[in-house]
Order: sequence, then structure tokens, then C-alpha cells
Amino acid sequence: MKKPTITVITPTYNRKDKLVELYKSLSCQTSFDFDWLIIDDGSIDNTETVVREIKEKECRFAIRYIKKQNGGKHTALNKAFRVADGELSIIVDSDDKLIEDAIKIIKKDWNKYKNKKDICALCYKRKNKKNIDICDDFGEKEIIANYNEFIINRRIRGDKAEVFITEIINKYRFPSFKDEKFIGEGVLWSKISNNYDMVFINEAIYICDYLDDGLTKSGRKMRLKSPKGGMYHSHEYMSSNYKIDIRLKNATLYIIYSLFAKEKISETIKNSGNRLLMISCFMPAYLIYLIWKKKYES
Repeated sequence: MKKPTITVITPTYNRKDKLVELYKSLSCQTSFDFDWLIIDDGSIDNTETVVREIKEKECRFAIRYIKKQNGGKHTALNKAFRVADGELSIIVDSDDKLIEDAIKIIKKDWNKYKNKKDICALCYKRKNKKNIDICDDFGEKEIIANYNEFIINRRIRGDKAEVFITEIINKYRFPSFKDEKFIGEGVLWSKISNNYDMVFINEAIYICDYLDDGLTKSGRKMRLKSPKGGMYHSHEYMSSNYKIDIRLKNATLYIIYSLFAKEKISETIKNSGNRLLMISCFMPAYLIYLIWKKKYES
């Protein structure tokens, strides 16, 4: 059987009803050159039964379901990267959707750029259910640029829809820390972008629905429950690749997370690789730590 051009990756945890809605969205695509890979991160809400019922329907795309022990979205993605069949992979969360032409648009754009060297992904914008963009404008219709320079240093805010070359993203992994279940996805995109550029396309193909109990709205509290992951994330953005205000912000966060992780300050400074940056940020970091500790641990 011919492999699909695109694999739609959906990491999920206790979202059985939302998976049904996402299936309906995928069934409305104008191109079916994709498969749907569902990675169940240890759900206890009968997700497996719901997926089985979906698979029994007459469907124009293949559906694969893999269940794993609960470890957080990043561990589900690590699994997905290893087994995705498509030439390209796009992550679509269980509470979100794609516009009807999304697969068709991705294929069209990929045909233009697939022979370009040093490209790792196509990057699109997202919008909300009210059809309002939630990502800053890219400034140009299409541009080849580096994620770290174009997105991070230029501070183009808002969630984006990245479509990675599967062969490339499969070379990278999110780190996993004992008893922690969260790490921001962008840190992996930054690491990949140390070696590759992306094509930024000023078009929204992805529709977000931010749930009250979802990862996005859980925000800071979720990050503070996974402080070693937070340290890893912040450390990436302390390098000389980034503007000084970004480095200062992340050095401050690195110290804060280390305090929540109960790391020794001497070890935190040593492992940071930048003693001067740590010392300059320590006092504001400690004050913020005290405030957050009172707010989120009370």
C-alpha cells in the first residue's frame, strides 16, 4: 500500500468526545492523502473503545491507534515520531481541527519546496473558532527563514501549525524527566532549527479550541509541576543565538525552575554554563519564585 504524504499526529489523554469531533473534521478534507495516528497517553475514559467505533466506520483514510503509559504529551510525540508513515507530519491536538483544505494546501506548498535543501518544515498560522488569527502576521506571503531568528528573536507570538519532514523530526526527541509530564514543544523546534530552516506561510490552516483543562490554559502551573523540563526549556534560550532580553528572561526562569526543582544554587549556576548571566538574574528570579510559590503551592 502506498504510504500517505502526510501523517496527522494526535496525542490524546481523556478526550474521547473531542476525538469524535476531530474525526469529523478530518473526514471533511478535500484531499485524503493522509493517515491519522492517535497516540493515547494512558487515557482512562474509554478512548480505546471510541477509536474502535470510529475505525469501524467507512473511512477514506487509514487510522492507527497506539496506547502507552501516561507520561505527558511530549512522550506521546516521541512515540509518534518513531512510527509515523507520512513523508510529512503535523500535530493536531484532540480538541482542535484543520480547515477543510488543509491537507490540499500542505501538499501544494510541499510540492514547491520539497527539493529545497536544509528545510525541515512548513509553518502555518492558527486561528480560533471565530476565524480570528491567533498568531502574529509573518509579514510576507511566504518566506524561508530560521525559526530561532524569525520567530524567537523577532517575537512573532501565538501558536503556529508546523508540518515537519518526518525523516528529520524522527532524529530528535523530547527529554523525559522522572515524575514530570510537561515540556514546551517549542524547545524541540528550536533544537531542530539549529540545523535547518523552515518555510513560513502566512495562512491559517488550523483551528484551535482552548479548553479550560487543556495544556495551554493550564499554563504556568503545569510548567511549575515539571520544573526540570522547565530548566531544560529555559536553558535552550540562554544561548548566544538569542537576543539579550530573551537570554535574561530565560536565565531568570532557569533559576526559578531550579528552585522549584530543589536544585542546589551552586549546581544551577555551574550547569547553566554562564555564571555571569546567572548572578545578574538571581535576585529578581528569587523574588518571583517566592511570589509564584505562594500563589501556586497554596
